Order: sequence, then structure tokens, then C-alpha cells
Amino acid sequence: MLLQLTLSSREDFHAKYHDLILSAASSWKRVEAFLDGRRVPVQQVAELEARWAMVVLYSRGEPVELSGSGAEVEVSARFASEGVIDPSSWLRIAVSGDRFKVTTDHFSSIPSFVASGEVVGLVQWPKAFRSQTAVRLPPHAMVEVAEGAFSSVVGLDQRASGEVEATPEGLLRALESSVMRNAGSRCAVSLSGGLDSSLLLKLATESSRRVIALTVGVRGSDDLVRAKRVASVLGVDHVAHELNDEEVVQAASYVKRVMGLERPMDISLAAILHLCASLARSHSFSQLLVGQGADELFGGYAKYPEALKRGGVSALRAAMSRDLEELRSNGLVRDYVSAALGGATLTLPYLSPEVLSVAQNLPIHRKVSGHERKVVLREVARIASVPEEAWRADKKAAQYSTGVEKVVRRWLRRTL
Repeated sequence: MLLQLTLSSREDFHAKYHDLILSAASSWKRVEAFLDGRRVPVQQVAELEARWAMVVLYSRGEPVELSGSGAEVEVSARFASEGVIDPSSWLRIAVSGDRFKVTTDHFSSIPSFVASGEVVGLVQWPKAFRSQTAVRLPPHAMVEVAEGAFSSVVGLDQRASGEVEATPEGLLRALESSVMRNAGSRCAVSLSGGLDSSLLLKLATESSRRVIALTVGVRGSDDLVRAKRVASVLGVDHVAHELNDEEVVQAASYVKRVMGLERPMDISLAAILHLCASLARSHSFSQLLVGQGADELFGGYAKYPEALKRGGVSALRAAMSRDLEELRSNGLVRDYVSAALGGATLTLPYLSPEVLSVAQNLPIHRKVSGHERKVVLREVARIASVPEEAWRADKKAAQYSTGVEKVVRRWLRRTL
């Protein structure tokens, strides 16, 4: 789901993003466009003057309710796949005239920015408001915008996650619950063959859903090799797409231009998710399950044992906390939008309230112990009968394990 809503005092604002809106719309089965509460063809968003405009892209359902000159929207996985029971990632918007209200979930999982100034509005990619004063909406927030000004109230709509025992068994139950609640009857899993994605795939296949595993990578990359073996052991339908340099460069150029990305790492990661989402769409899947959050919550990065050695438990906790906030404030913006532009809704089982609750209550030695990382998650994967190759594997960043960043860096050097 990708949504853009604007209340604009500049006549050229809709036209400025017209090409981007049409490009995104081409990746989705259905698109609804509204100007001041009137349903219009999406092409007219740039052609007609209006106080506000909204574009909603989705695969099923009716996410928009109209009332006079207003609209109400819930953006969530419900509109990507049937069978989503109780999505933990959502964004709710209500519009009336020149006023709108936005409410976020427990993690601000669906990234959105509110800006005021020449333009007042809500967008899901920050480039649109780069020249304005833009604020990334925090978790549990309600933001009201009216007459060129906005105010926010934090601490609303907090959902109790329940008491879940902070043990490997408790974490497994929390992950099972997260998959059951958030995954639809048809879902794709982005599979690298590593611990995080292999565990998600195993749990999804046990939930009576139609599941497909998707992997992208250049020829001979680690992900293509490992994912093929894991999918074969689990007996899951697997589509592995071998990328050539032209495909990588085309995706990298697109996400760099549309999202305003600068760093090779960000461009590479966005291109990978964009390509994986496009692969899902080509096989008629609109929901993509990913392992984002597992490294930050359970100690997956190579720097964590070093932080523990240098500064003890307090240094390790601080490093993990910083990385989780970086994921929320920046990483999810990149990941959610790049997948949405490819035609898929990103779903984050590791970042559900129940999994976050268990992770926060686990002793630090169950995450990082000596040089061992993700101690408890490896135990969970073993209990869940994930192939041993996957749960024993060391973390390798996706931009390297797919081979994509090497191609991106060569391309960037040629364009300088």
C-alpha cells in the first residue's frame, strides 16, 4: 500500500509528483484517486486544482470511505491479502475539508511525514518535502493538521501485548502469533537462506497459507545458493531470480531518483526490496514478509560482541537501542517505500507488539554471549525445525550476500 495525501497552496505541487504517482500506480491492481472528496481518474490529480488530493494503491478490499468532502483510510496489510486477522502495522487517516488527522501504530511501522509551510500534507517518501519542514510521525501518535499548522499527541492507542514468557518457547509463540495475525492467505517471503527469513518461512508454511519463497541475487551469490537449499529442505515453492547488471542498474537508478537516496548501501538495499516486490507482483502476490528488526532486537550485527567486550552490557544495550531507532526512523522508510513502488506491502513479523515485548524482557546474554549472536533466535529456529544450515549461518548483509552493492558501486563510479 502506498498513499500520498496533500493539502497544497502551490499550484504545481500535484503536477510535480504526477509522474511518480502514475509510476507507482502501474505496479498495483487497483488505484483510487480523490480530489476534495471526489473520486477522479488518477491522471487528473495533476490536472485539476483542489484543496487536497489523495491517491491510494491496493490489491483488494475498499480501503476508502467517502463522506461529503472527506475520506477515511486505514493503510494496512488487510488490503494486500485476504486472511489478515489483526494487522499490527497500520496508518489511519481521516480528512475533512482542509483538515486531516493521522494516527500511527506501536512502531510507526508505515512511514509517513507531515510537513507545514508552503505545502501542508502527508507523504510516504521524504523527498517530496525535502525543501519544507517535515516531521517523521512517531509511534503511538495522533497528528492533526489544519490551516497550515500541525500538532501531535504521543501516547495514544497503545495496545497491551499481553504477558508472554521471555524464553525461547515464549518467543516462538509470539512469532507464531505474529505470523498468524499479519500474514494473509497468500503471502510471499523474502528468503535469503539465513536465520531470520528461514524461520519466517517455516512458520508461514505451518499456518495453512499459500506461501511462496522469493530470492533475488546476481549469479553465484550466497543468497541464491543458500535459499535454494533451504527452500528445498522445507518443501516450499521457491522462485529464485538471477539478476543481470542491467536489471540491478535499472532498479538502482529508479529508487535513487524517486526516493532521493545517496549512499550506495541505501540504494542497494532499496533496489533489492524493489526487485523482490516486483517479483512477488509478477507471481500475483501482494504481501511480502521480511525479517527486518531481528538483528536490532536479538543482537545480529557483528559489532555487538565488540561493543559488549569494550563497554559491557550498558554499551551493548545502547548500541542495539540506537540501531532500532535508526531502523524505525530511516530504514523502514527506505524499505517500505521501495517495496510499495514495486507493488507489494511489506509485512514485519519481528516488529509486532508481542515479539517486541519478549525481546525487551530477554536477558542480554540470551541475545549476545561472547562472540555468539542471536543466541535465543537460533534456539527458537532449532525448536521450530528450521534447517540447521540456516540457523547456524552467520549474518551477512543483504547488499553483499546478493552481490547487488558491487554492481551498484560500479554503476555509481561510471556516473560521477
